[in-house]
Amino acid sequence: MDFRDVIARFFEPSIQCVIEAVQEQRRLSSKRVSVRSFLPSGVEKPHFMQTVYLVGGFSASDYLFSQVQERLQLQGFNVYRPDAYL
Repeated sequence: MDFRDVIARFFEPSIQCVIEAVQEQRRLSSKRVSVRSFLPSGVEKPHFMQTVYLVGGFSASDYLFSQVQERLQLQGFNVYRPDAYL
């Protein structure tokens, strides 16, 4: 096992906790947002919000941010962080 694997295993529980928290928030969310203004007249297609803003230490770490972003994108989320960390 190399150093990268050790680091990855160390942070995995935290990454998984973030993923599970976002999934739970989506599950509990009952508010739908209408995208009527973006569709042709008379067409309405409600959908759940799917944007996550990651701030704090996770957004400052390229590795942690990329792991959360990669996993949530597979579930249809758009994941962003403040420009200050780019």
